[in-house]
Amino acid sequence: MKIGIISDVLNFKLTGIGNYTFQLIKGLNKTISGNKPILINYTTHNLDLPNPNCLINNPFPINRTYFWYPYLTFKLAHHDFDIIHNPSQVPAFFRFPQPSVMTMHDITTFIVPGSHDFITRINDRFLLKKTLTNVNCIISDSYKTKEDLIRVFHLPSEKIFVIHIAADPTFKPLNQIQSYRSVGKISIPEKFILYTGTLEKRKNLLTLIQAFYALKKEGIPHKLVLAGKCGNVKSELEILLRNLKLSKDVIFTGYIPVEDLLYLYNKADVFVYLSYYEGFGLPPLEAMACGCPVVCSNSSSLPEVVGDAGILVNPQSIEEVKNSIKKIINDPELREIMSQRSIERSLLFSWEKCARETYKVYKIAAGDS
Repeated sequence: MKIGIISDVLNFKLTGIGNYTFQLIKGLNKTISGNKPILINYTTHNLDLPNPNCLINNPFPINRTYFWYPYLTFKLAHHDFDIIHNPSQVPAFFRFPQPSVMTMHDITTFIVPGSHDFITRINDRFLLKKTLTNVNCIISDSYKTKEDLIRVFHLPSEKIFVIHIAADPTFKPLNQIQSYRSVGKISIPEKFILYTGTLEKRKNLLTLIQAFYALKKEGIPHKLVLAGKCGNVKSELEILLRNLKLSKDVIFTGYIPVEDLLYLYNKADVFVYLSYYEGFGLPPLEAMACGCPVVCSNSSSLPEVVGDAGILVNPQSIEEVKNSIKKIINDPELREIMSQRSIERSLLFSWEKCARETYKVYKIAAGDS
């Protein structure tokens, strides 16, 4: 089977969808016998991928992604792929000339539209439903996202296949972590509570800071580390921190590479993730893979990821969040039990399993099941 994977997302600094695409391709390379998938418009070659490439000229320097994807559907008529996979969930609108698969990580543009810019929202409003109707199969990261796709777009259930993703294999427990004292230019405290991810409204960081404030009033020595690139809520966070006189107790790290995140997950006493909505929720799984105890929102797909390995809380309850964090940081025995459960839970997710199940969907979409 000649598989083409649209891979332009690999040309930029890898974040969520880029990491998904990269890890899926690596998994397919290990699990498929025969020809490796062909990467469509992977141009920078800055990753260790031995796959052949297919370059399709992009004539749209302005808003190139949204224009290029519909354009691509016509250009692919000159290529003999058996299956096309769009892992980026960017809408193409038109039907590909070959059977096609599209991965939908979430539909936050419809459920929490304020977390996206105007152009992204408009493109999804006008193009996404038609795109999803045209593809042969849809891969969803979680059962929650599948449920949302059926509810919002009235898609048939049998067209959507749930395939859980996994944490980067880099994330694992470390034996020696005492030598780390800084991440980049940021000094890391001895005791801290950790959040990782973009600083945006749906991540519910205002509640986390209010719960942290309540804990500080009770005398905990911990700092709060917010690791991730700035989004649409940092200014609000800074105002709240000034009002609560917490500015010196909360550390903003900015974007953190994987090798530094590995240390933070291993060193933190507890990882807290209170997002209102996630299509999957990779940061809690990364934390669990490192053995870090997790306090996590009980909403959207997050219970699918965390299971009974972490403490699930109402993300709107400051008191419940505070008490759950306090319970973990004050009880070393509980922390050790949760650490072991977290590691065991994380082993249920793997990129090779994701790749095997994805390949089965390719065969179904191509009529070769």
